[in-house]
Amino acid sequence: MEGVYQETRKQLNNPEMNFTLLLPADEVSLEKRVGAVADWCDGFLYGLALVGINVETNLPRTSAEFIIDITEITKAWIGKDYDEQDEVAYAEIVEYLRMGVLLFAEELQCQNVIVGRNEQYALVFNTYS
Repeated sequence: MEGVYQETRKQLNNPEMNFTLLLPADEVSLEKRVGAVADWCDGFLYGLALVGINVETNLPRTSAEFIIDITEITKAWIGKDYDEQDEVAYAEIVEYLRMGVLLFAEELQCQNVIVGRNEQYALVFNTYS
């Protein structure tokens, strides 16, 4: 888990914005990838909750809206019958999440958002230095 944390931290701090979500490869069925995106969003929200961040927190408007969007994406599903448009929509959602996380991290840094009820949980976003 420490390796995942360090790699995420490195990606978030990279000026080339090469952050990637840990999701299944494109060869995996779209049905499973959509489920994985929903699970990723659940995990992201859980991580935020661990450090005391939610839509009630004093966040910039775009960050609060991003949390609301992620909450909606946790409900995502797709049936077995899908087409190229669904693949495109999936790719757009993944890119939205990727860029949203980068913006979210940046806004937290700019706002110096104080997070955490328990200091043992180090927030990946508070790593710019």
